[in-house]
Amino acid sequence: MPFPDILGDVCWIAATVGSFLICRMIYQRPGQPLLHPVLWSTMLLVVLIGIMHHPLSAYRQETAPLVWLLGPAVVAMAVPIWERRSLILANWFVLAAVIVMSLVFAAGNLFLLRGLLGDDLARALTLKSVTAPVAISIARGAGLQEHLTLVGVMMSGMFGMVVGPLLLSWFGSKGDRPDLGIALGCAAHGLGTARAFEIGPTAGAFASVSMGLSALSYGVLLPPILKLV
Repeated sequence: MPFPDILGDVCWIAATVGSFLICRMIYQRPGQPLLHPVLWSTMLLVVLIGIMHHPLSAYRQETAPLVWLLGPAVVAMAVPIWERRSLILANWFVLAAVIVMSLVFAAGNLFLLRGLLGDDLARALTLKSVTAPVAISIARGAGLQEHLTLVGVMMSGMFGMVVGPLLLSWFGSKGDRPDLGIALGCAAHGLGTARAFEIGPTAGAFASVSMGLSALSYGVLLPPILKLV
């Protein structure tokens, strides 16, 4: 690989990590959820890429090592799940009920939003609560516009990560609790799961399980629904 290419990779990886660390320092001081570093570091990078007119496809290739690190991070989630396996099994009915309600809500959104947003956008937003790799795979198989699906997934994850704990606290779900983790993992996939781990290991473990089961359920049941409607 030519030296300039390596230098470009290092610069964009450093920009990505640096923007996150700077936003994280700002976030940790007041502890304000609306200042979450994932949200603002993403906005900062979007502005930087736009100012420099840097191709998004090139940025993806240059920051591929950071994406690779997601693999070990996901595997590490298995540790708190295993440590709380008895508690998770004891709450299997709640997990199943929330996932079923999520599927029903997603299908209902399709009918509700179709008249307001049009068929293409409504069908793409049906996948907004699924983790990105599964959502893109379903969208591809159903002939949906992948970029619309990805925007919906990102917006859902960001909103759930930032606003989700605040909304749940109003309903009495605060702290390191299973129900909070289930809600964040099911509604806001990976970003919600990361936020749940910030709250506590129990919430994080339940968020991981609910995210995985949601992805499995959506992957099996939603493609036939999209073809039928």
